[in-house]
Amino acid sequence: MGTNAGVISAHVPRSSSVPASVSDRSAGGVSIIDVDGLLTAESAAQVFRSRVRELLDEGARSLAINLTEVADVDSYGLGALAAAYNWIAETGGKIVLFAPRPRVRRTLSRLRLDSVFAIFDDERAALEAFAKRGGTEPPSPLKH
Repeated sequence: MGTNAGVISAHVPRSSSVPASVSDRSAGGVSIIDVDGLLTAESAAQVFRSRVRELLDEGARSLAINLTEVADVDSYGLGALAAAYNWIAETGGKIVLFAPRPRVRRTLSRLRLDSVFAIFDDERAALEAFAKRGGTEPPSPLKH
């Protein structure tokens, strides 16, 4: 699990010309997954799911999902986030989300996923939450 271990891309259907890409890096024992583009299509969600599974297979147990560059998320993307949550929970690991744009944050809140995921405003806060808890305790979900 190295810095920028991989970048995987999928073309999002005609409704958008923005490709979805997923890359990862590591900081302080936490695997950070950077999602860029729309997490709105089965192909984009599958790219995300595949990378999460690969990281878990490599031994990752602390995941922080960077949503800074995600403009929108649909049921496929939400399903991929839910799958990641379940997979990491099965391993005894923890997952957090950080820096969602207002539209994505509203979607997460409307569906009450902000009570499932700990959501932080930025990467520093997300990483500090893991550090304060030794990297394995679940950060508490934040209400915004």
